[in-house]
Amino acid sequence: MTSDGATVSVDVVAPDFAPTAYDAVLIRDGVPVRRETLSPTPTLAVPEALPRGAAYVVSVRRRAGRSVGPAVTAPVVKATPTVASVVCDECLVVAATAGGLPEGVPIEAVLYVDGVPGTPQQVGPDGTAVFPVPDGEVAVAVRGVDGVATGPWSVPLAAPTEPADLTLARADGGRVALAWCGPPDGTFRVAAGDTALLVRGRAADLPLISGPATVRATADRSPAKGERPDAIRGIPWARDSRHSTSRCAT
Repeated sequence: MTSDGATVSVDVVAPDFAPTAYDAVLIRDGVPVRRETLSPTPTLAVPEALPRGAAYVVSVRRRAGRSVGPAVTAPVVKATPTVASVVCDECLVVAATAGGLPEGVPIEAVLYVDGVPGTPQQVGPDGTAVFPVPDGEVAVAVRGVDGVATGPWSVPLAAPTEPADLTLARADGGRVALAWCGPPDGTFRVAAGDTALLVRGRAADLPLISGPATVRATADRSPAKGERPDAIRGIPWARDSRHSTSRCAT
């Protein structure tokens, strides 16, 4: 059973006999809000806007002429979780948060490679799912799963997988000037020591205290107005311009 926020679709397995119809009831907070008698197709569609803040269940009965069978019920997952970050080194680590999902509802993550979705993978207890790094343009989406019920996928988030190439790292008077290759309008997380900035473009100037300088491509995101650059956390980012330790299992 799936929900896209406007229609609940129920996949049914036909019994040994051919039912003449299905009776479907959409229940909101324990109260039936829509009843449909549907023709016996493999997927039953129950149109209904699903406002947030309510719990939904679908009940389905088989009908054979004037006889009606027992009801089977399943929850409706209408909320969408959130991709919190995407970290790419030797593997691609997707971190997800529940967003509007009820507590305890599992989350699945999927990679789109050149627009084609792969096999979903369940997000673990630590809030992450680990994928091999594929070739091609990559995006990530997540959804809630409650038994046979699945919710809508989140909007795919671009996940850069190619490292940014530093072309300049020049220290002068306590500051470091950095330049790198990449899209001229791309967004990059640039760090030197303990200082980090989100930069749109291919150059930055930062105070240099200690530690290596790194450049990481991110999803297309700029700092919000008034946002402190050193307060940015959990933003999606891609491979570091220098080698990092892999989190992939061997």
